[in-house]
Amino acid sequence: MDNSSSNSGSSSSNSSNKGKYSLADLEDYYKNLTKLAGEKKTVRFLNQDRAHNAVVMLVMLEHAEKRIQMYCGALSIFRENFQQKAKENINQQTSGSEDAERFDVFKKLRKSLQEFLNKDHTTFEAIIENPGDNFWEEEIIKEDLFHRIEEGKVQLYKLKTFNKDSKFNLNHFAIGDDTMYRRESDMKLHTALCCFNNEAGVSVLASNFAMLKSFSVPLT
Repeated sequence: MDNSSSNSGSSSSNSSNKGKYSLADLEDYYKNLTKLAGEKKTVRFLNQDRAHNAVVMLVMLEHAEKRIQMYCGALSIFRENFQQKAKENINQQTSGSEDAERFDVFKKLRKSLQEFLNKDHTTFEAIIENPGDNFWEEEIIKEDLFHRIEEGKVQLYKLKTFNKDSKFNLNHFAIGDDTMYRRESDMKLHTALCCFNNEAGVSVLASNFAMLKSFSVPLT
């Protein structure tokens, strides 16, 4: 049972700044999550938008030693359009060029994905709800994921039937090993409840992933 909670999922914001934040704020969020991931106690926290979604995924990839499993719409987190929308929430006036050079979350995210796949005995699995016609054209998906399918490091699936009204009554989620998860609460805003060091919570989502996988076929 969770016995602690944290507000680390919300970086500082200023109401006069319409809720936007600087790259330094986002970097602080990353540092806080990195610390939480290394602790043994169970900690829940919130994820407020796309950029924070990327940071959570980054930390999960950096700390996972066995597997990443995702149930998602179209792997949007690795898409250029997602990155551009995420950057709209970052206040450029309070984020200097040094901040941008020091902490580019999407460059770090791609590097962490590559490093995770290069570890021994790791797998990246994703069930795609609605891949669309141009799924394989995105750079990261094409260059970092597609060519790893043949060797078994990457396993991508799509639901046999996509019904936008049913969605199996499950929100999108991501799992890292047996201890980390991110469960989305709003797909448009990319808000989510996240937890590190919680095997019970991961077990429930892992069961959901297995169920969804039984309704899926390999994505080729």
